[in-house]
Amino acid sequence: MGASTSNLRKVGSLGEDQAVTWLQEQGVVLVERNWFWRGGELDLILKDGEVLVFAEVKSRRSQRMGTAAEAVTRNKQRSIVRSAKAWLARNGGFERRIRFDVVTVWGDRQPEIKWYKAAFRPES
Repeated sequence: MGASTSNLRKVGSLGEDQAVTWLQEQGVVLVERNWFWRGGELDLILKDGEVLVFAEVKSRRSQRMGTAAEAVTRNKQRSIVRSAKAWLARNGGFERRIRFDVVTVWGDRQPEIKWYKAAFRPES
């Protein structure tokens, strides 16, 4: 029997909480979290120095469904890029330096967090 949608959301939300706390400890500033529009969602929008970062957070409690990083497929990357363009259009940010990161959270109480800076680039 698979995990319920409610349980998956709880794992995802907890993972995002843990990722935000950890990233802020690294000196990153949270700009916005869980930004939605009709075409998708952005998990985290951050400032890393002068760089605006769009970060996808993937949480796993087991490797049964593959690693967290493997869940950021090409289709997911395209969706993130489209959403980032929409966010930038609404926030006047096209002149900014941007980066697409992936943050993975594995485990419960003492999670292992990995930050993949510049994990992917928009396709040309």
